Amino acid sequence: MQKLKEELAGRPFAILAVNYGESEPKVADFARRLAVDFPLLLDPNQDAPRAWRVRVLPASFLVDAEGRVRYRVIGEIDWKSSEATETIGRLMRGERSSNGAAREMALARLLPPSAALDR
Repeated sequence: MQKLKEELAGRPFAILAVNYGESEPKVADFARRLAVDFPLLLDPNQDAPRAWRVRVLPASFLVDAEGRVRYRVIGEIDWKSSEATETIGRLMRGERSSNGAAREMALARLLPPSAALDR
């Protein structure tokens, strides 16, 4: 995800990661070890899976500027793969995903900004 963020720097794209139920020190250590510089949101009460209707982790979502989920992946994904980067490019141009996974669902809610781990 860090490499994807760097590749798309200067474009209307941001990455947020949500940690499910781990402590702030553990998440901070993880962020330091992997040298990520995008926001890591903490979910100590484990509310995110219910809010985002997730039953399997990891789960990834591409959300547009209006807060609609345009693409989601349940399970691991290589964000540098050609399929992922092509999908992101299409969505950034306003096109729908070619695999039918794009959905324009309103988000139930987002984690509050206070849940972000300062980077």
